Amino acid sequence: TDNVIDFINRLIIHIPDYHFLTTRYYGFYANASKKTLDKVHALLGIKKNKDYSREKRTKALKTKLNKLKYRIHLIDSFNLSPNSM
Repeated sequence: TDNVIDFINRLIIHIPDYHFLTTRYYGFYANASKKTLDKVHALLGIKKNKDYSREKRTKALKTKLNKLKYRIHLIDSFNLSPNSM
């Protein structure tokens, strides 16, 4: 066991300086390497858990907007305020 001051000193070492830039994602985790990662998955025979294609995202967004339009239509047809729901 350490005393509190030593523990805090050891913990503060891991906090980066102000305006210090760190690399969040690199290699296969970078957004720019999605095509490379898809090729690796294809070679290894690994199936992706989720489809992140533009078509799939566009379809999901349209579905979400249609649900919102339906909700707004119901609110308008019954003259309800959005806060009463």
